[in-house]
Amino acid sequence: KILIRERFIGLYGYLIVFFSAWLFIYISGQPHLAAPYMWGAALVICAFVAPIGIRILSPVVRKTILHMPFSEESKARLSSWVDILANIFFAKDTPKLLLMSVAGTLLWVTAIKAVALGFGLPTPFVELAAVGTLVEVIRIIPMTIQGIGIREGVFAYLFGALGHNSNQGYAIGIMIYLALSVAIVLTGPIGTLLGYFSKPRKAA
Repeated sequence: KILIRERFIGLYGYLIVFFSAWLFIYISGQPHLAAPYMWGAALVICAFVAPIGIRILSPVVRKTILHMPFSEESKARLSSWVDILANIFFAKDTPKLLLMSVAGTLLWVTAIKAVALGFGLPTPFVELAAVGTLVEVIRIIPMTIQGIGIREGVFAYLFGALGHNSNQGYAIGIMIYLALSVAIVLTGPIGTLLGYFSKPRKAA
């Protein structure tokens, strides 16, 4: 349950940053945004309405799950998801966790901004936030491993949809996701070393 909740909190962190960026861009003079951004905004609205609806209808949903032709393990897993979604906005620590998720997402956008500046592209932070977070939401779809092979292309397309050069967007995407992949690979050894050095040493 903790892992599933962490995934949902992380997703909502992306959605909050995306919707805020989309709304800013929309209000500031680009009302005719490309379709993916409009669909993304609609997804955010549905994602925030769904937990409230599930919370209200949770007793009915649980009864429905009990009568599904699934194994007991699958039913228990579905019920767990229902419980997490029904309470995701109502747990005491949710605001703090969402704030941490949003802060982490903004750090990720800051990294994208740094790469863009390295290419000599002074792209507005809010536009990079819209592009970077929507890519992460699309990457959740289980078509590839970690979105490798699709995220760079999607980044380039979304970058170009805001009126920028798609080729430059692809270059930014390659660099930022290469750095991300290296960071993920290094996380394991670094975590192992930290665990090793944090162990208490036996007296000789």
